[in-house]
Amino acid sequence: MNVPVQSLSDLPWLFLKRLMMLQRTARSVKCSSSDGTEDSEWDDDQEAESDCPQSVNPLDILTAVFLCSDSFLQQEMIIKMSMCQFAVPLLLPNTDNSQITLMLWAMRDIVKKYIPHTLSDPSAFVEERIALSELPLVSFVRLGRCNISKSEILNKLLSNPQQYTDTFVHFNMDCGNISKKISDGLVDMAWYLPCGNKNIDVFPEPVAIANLRGDIQNFRTQYTFLCEASTAVFVFFESQLLDSQLISVPSQKSTPQQFFVGDSNNENIKDALYRKQLEHLPKLCAQLLLDGFSLELVDGDSSNIPEKWITSVFSELNALVEPKNKIMVVTVLGVQSSGKSTLLNTMFGVQFAVSSGRCTRGAFMQLIKVTEERKAELQCDYIMIIDTEGLKSPELAQLDNSYEHDNELATLVVGLSDVTIVIIAMENSTEMKDILQIIVHAFLRMEEIGKKHKCLFVHQNVADVSAHNSNMRDRKFLLEQLDEMTQAAAKMENKLEVKKFTDLMNYDTETGDHYFPGLWHGNPPMAPVSIGYSESVYALKKHIMEIFKCYKPSTINEFLKWTKDLWTAVKFENFIFSFRNSLVADAYMKLCTEYNRWDWTLRKQMHTWTLEAETNAESELSKGQDKIIAKIQSYYEQGEGHVELVESYRQDFINSAKSLKTELSNSIRIKLDAAVSLLDLLKNCREKKAHMSDSTLDEAFEKMWQETVRTLSYTGLQKQDIITKVLHHLRKNLESRGNECRDFVEAKRESKDDYDDTHIGEILNMIDEKLKTHEDLKLKEDFELSLKLHICGFASREFQKIHNQFIQENNPRTALENAKQTYHSDFIDLYRERDQCQKKADEFMSNCLKPALEKYMSEVLGTEMADKMVTGENSAIFGTRTTFQQFILKNILDEFEFKTYRRFIKSYETYVKGFIFDKIRKHFTAENRMIKLEEKVLNEVISEIIQAIEDTEQDPKKNDIKGFIQDICRKLQKRLVIPSDVVDKISTLNNANPKKNSEFLLCSVKEMDKSLKASFQARDFQSKIRHLQTKPQDVLFKRVQGCGKQCPFCKAPCEAGGEAHAKHFVSVHRPEGLSRYRFDDSKKLVTDICTSSVYSDSCFKCRDTNDQWHPYKKYSQIYPDWRIDPDPNKEPLDVYWKYVMAQFNEKFAEEYNAKPADIYSLWKSITKVDAEKSLKIEK
Repeated sequence: MNVPVQSLSDLPWLFLKRLMMLQRTARSVKCSSSDGTEDSEWDDDQEAESDCPQSVNPLDILTAVFLCSDSFLQQEMIIKMSMCQFAVPLLLPNTDNSQITLMLWAMRDIVKKYIPHTLSDPSAFVEERIALSELPLVSFVRLGRCNISKSEILNKLLSNPQQYTDTFVHFNMDCGNISKKISDGLVDMAWYLPCGNKNIDVFPEPVAIANLRGDIQNFRTQYTFLCEASTAVFVFFESQLLDSQLISVPSQKSTPQQFFVGDSNNENIKDALYRKQLEHLPKLCAQLLLDGFSLELVDGDSSNIPEKWITSVFSELNALVEPKNKIMVVTVLGVQSSGKSTLLNTMFGVQFAVSSGRCTRGAFMQLIKVTEERKAELQCDYIMIIDTEGLKSPELAQLDNSYEHDNELATLVVGLSDVTIVIIAMENSTEMKDILQIIVHAFLRMEEIGKKHKCLFVHQNVADVSAHNSNMRDRKFLLEQLDEMTQAAAKMENKLEVKKFTDLMNYDTETGDHYFPGLWHGNPPMAPVSIGYSESVYALKKHIMEIFKCYKPSTINEFLKWTKDLWTAVKFENFIFSFRNSLVADAYMKLCTEYNRWDWTLRKQMHTWTLEAETNAESELSKGQDKIIAKIQSYYEQGEGHVELVESYRQDFINSAKSLKTELSNSIRIKLDAAVSLLDLLKNCREKKAHMSDSTLDEAFEKMWQETVRTLSYTGLQKQDIITKVLHHLRKNLESRGNECRDFVEAKRESKDDYDDTHIGEILNMIDEKLKTHEDLKLKEDFELSLKLHICGFASREFQKIHNQFIQENNPRTALENAKQTYHSDFIDLYRERDQCQKKADEFMSNCLKPALEKYMSEVLGTEMADKMVTGENSAIFGTRTTFQQFILKNILDEFEFKTYRRFIKSYETYVKGFIFDKIRKHFTAENRMIKLEEKVLNEVISEIIQAIEDTEQDPKKNDIKGFIQDICRKLQKRLVIPSDVVDKISTLNNANPKKNSEFLLCSVKEMDKSLKASFQARDFQSKIRHLQTKPQDVLFKRVQGCGKQCPFCKAPCEAGGEAHAKHFVSVHRPEGLSRYRFDDSKKLVTDICTSSVYSDSCFKCRDTNDQWHPYKKYSQIYPDWRIDPDPNKEPLDVYWKYVMAQFNEKFAEEYNAKPADIYSLWKSITKVDAEKSLKIEK
């Protein structure tokens, strides 16, 4: 049987022999010369060219053998094929005469046994001829070309997981990819028969499977037969044929159901099918609403209106009743268990849920049809009643936002209604007044009132027949209270035209109150309903009907639009709803204003105190340094305690005092030794009593100087390799994982301090923070490395220059050489016994007081300038973070340049700092304000210097010049830092008279005052700001920036108060497209905002998600510090950013290398005036 086949004529015989021997490889026959063909991308039903003429498709062999056989051989072959679990021919095509043979007779001897799952007896089974069985037939056909194998899918479908069977010939079998010659149009079939084991069976019942070979467009007869005989027909085709005209079968008796099998797992198809299944629900719900069922308007679990669902339902409702679509709305409001649902049920005969607890959650609406007799009178077709959940629920009382929940719900339902029934009992009257105050305040802030709502008060459990007349004073008092609260709210919102509660809501003290007795007559459960209660409800109903006659009804579409607009306003009014009432809100606003003032006062005081503390600390540190070094030197010079044995540790002890650097100790020692040498030389010259010329004195001084310098031990300052240190820190930074860096380096240069390793660490941390804020740019690690290398390269060069400059300026030898001329001059003066008062006074002024004064002014002026900006004419701008944001947005709107918006969004911090600096420049350059402020600060310090000199002059103990100068320095140490080594240098070899010296000092101070004021006039503003230690723009920026965090999606700055808040949030997010977000498929900029994104099923990816898709709904897993409230509304509601997005859509797309967004038509109609008005800047 394994003899190679040499010719095509032997293939049918080989097939028959193997089939009769029940070999599973019977269909895999080919000539030995056939090498097969390469795999193709097409399936078994598609034509593929073979390079070998000896190759034949197995289906062609099967068809040829059956066409050449008589009926008995066909019957025998089908039995054998069935035993091998091969698919058998059902419709056999004949290409010679275009006839089709139904092979049912050839199947009549096939007998099958199976156990369907529907058999009640577990030991029973079914045995029958398969040709006579009434089994459901499921057919599979193909339309056009398809790139998936239909037959292979069927094989996988019919095989259980433990055993795979090639029932149908498919493309991936031996020679299955050879083009078919005669078998197109063949319909082969197989059966699936269950064995009764639920763990193995694919189907619980038997089923017949038919498979048409070829395109149904070419074999309509077979397709028509299968449609007639099949329970279901599955058509395989590619997605581009969805819009083509499909083949229909007019003769089919029942309406066909079409099942489309796509060639890929397309999520769009799934979504379309899901939407198709839900399309009928809005109409069904509208019909139920007309039939008297309730519709949930506000979801009680999420406190949200499902806008899309409500819109669909009301659109269908309007279509069902139009043109009879006019409605009036009645709403009931009250605390929990106050009888709201009972009142509506009694008044209108409806069936809202009633219970003693919290039985209603959210808000439900119900339609009541008006009879034909009353339509003309009431001018409406339906009355809509809205039942709400009880306010002040004990279940919600412990939650942080319970006030917000109640106030939002009350404002919404009152705004929707024509008539609002407010139920008040004696025990909850205060709580209901709080709710009404918040409603009024919310209406004022939202500016949405187009009609005045009627308000009726129902006072529960009042059975006295004279209650209405007896409580007139209480009603007037209630109205006076509401008027007072309305005026307070109007004052807060700067709407002084609103004076009374009745300016916003219709309320009449004569007719607006109803008094109800208790519901039960006696004690439940045996008590009947009080007759007085029923009569009071009826009287209230008649009153409401009379009110309807005076009101114009709304259409269903108008009510829908009103609902959406009101809900939009309620959602984005997140300030006033969080308070108990308007008084609390007013108190909070006042507290915020006072707190901002206290905050600034404390900051200013702490800055001043810190400056004084730093001055004191530095002065004390200088003293301590001198004492420690003197004690160490003295200990070694005395030679006690075998000090010679620890001479090698001498330098270690000096180094252990870190605050006393070795270089400073050497410098002090050198200057002291030089001073002693000068005094010795002076003594020797005087003892000789010889008159020495200036040239002789010069030679003597130079000789002494050189000898002293040679004998001194000099180590100098050790130079560091800054570039190597920077590379070390860079490598360490990269293992764990701009402009500001340049400014940081420049600030270090201005400070004139030496390089420290913490400098490069700060720069690397600065880069890391900036990279985190721009994670949406998908920056790679290579870019991060290149960026850090570039910045660190620049910084290392600058730091090396700073270090070299510091070494040069602080080198002991250099310092000594710089002091040489001073010592030389002092030596000559002492020898000649000249008066040094004027000279030493000038030196003290130029070397001590003036540098210290200039440093003090550079530290103080920045804070003083910031204080002027906060408390002066710009206080409205820098008063609070909110007002600053409003002002800066208005300023950009007035300029209205795309490049300005681009800078604001792209580099928010840089732009805001520049804006603040520009404000500071304009303010202080006007009217010479900068010069006036400098002179004010200078005058204060000059006054203290003069006072210190005069006080020291009066002290009789200060009879030497050194003590005189040191006492002056001590009196000024709270403001000025005067280095002790400079003071010592001036005091050394000083024979000036203290009393006389004070006069010259006062003159020098006046000269310094004139000199500094002249420099104020000469220097430009930029230069002055550059030399300030505390930059005013930095102080103001820190005040208005808050925590500095930005929304991870739209980059809007955090608006949470203070810096230590638990969660960041933004009240109004921007369209995400403004911060480069685009759709992954279309590349169009996104108009959605973050609140709608986190409500949707959309996904995002960025650096924090490792560029993996992550659901917006689970954003808190990536950004746990942010709170973004979900909102189904697709359109951003801030008019300002709508206008910006609409006006610069094309430019933003070009800037971000994206396609323009699909802008809503409503956005395009927004004007610049509307955008400015939305900022709500108080004039």
